[in-house]
Amino acid sequence: MRWLIAVCCVALVVAAGCGPSKRAEAPLFVPNDAVNAAASVDDPKYVIHAGDFVQVTSPTTPAADCIGCVRVDGDVALALIGYARAAGSTIEEFTQTVRTLYSESSEFTGDANTITVKLKLGLYLVSGEVTEGGFRAFQEGLTIYDAVVAGGELTGKAEKGVVRLYRKGVDKVELIRYSKLEELKDAPQNPLQANDWIVVPLKVYHLSHY
Repeated sequence: MRWLIAVCCVALVVAAGCGPSKRAEAPLFVPNDAVNAAASVDDPKYVIHAGDFVQVTSPTTPAADCIGCVRVDGDVALALIGYARAAGSTIEEFTQTVRTLYSESSEFTGDANTITVKLKLGLYLVSGEVTEGGFRAFQEGLTIYDAVVAGGELTGKAEKGVVRLYRKGVDKVELIRYSKLEELKDAPQNPLQANDWIVVPLKVYHLSHY
């Protein structure tokens, strides 16, 4: 009987195709008011790092407008074309990469040469199994709790006991465990930093990886 249960669990994970993890870790966001109001890095020689928030803007094809976080592996998810390697490239180099990718995409119908790339500052991101995920303006004194609450209610599929923290300059994911959400209010223990990315994971992801 135990082997049957194990097989069923594996089948469930395989059927999911690790999609929940990918969806939670690389959401596509349309720039919101917080993003539009945030300061930008326009220096074409700035080298992009994991944890940077990269905004792509297309004057001719609004469907390509997006902002994403560069993942630990160096990739960032972009609208219409999927993942692109960003870390290690200058803004100038990545702009050329993005323009080439969009020019080769059948879903992009505008002028790829007009696409611009900027890095946005003074933001944090909350995503995953929350009802109102997205980018928010960072302020000193915010905690991990504040970030999770800013994402709205937890969905019925959320793993209610752990959040994942992606932090710029840190090459691994920090798991923050709790029994009650209010435990994350402890500011000295869980201060938020600019460019933090908080993910509320799916239950399937948690059960299949830990």
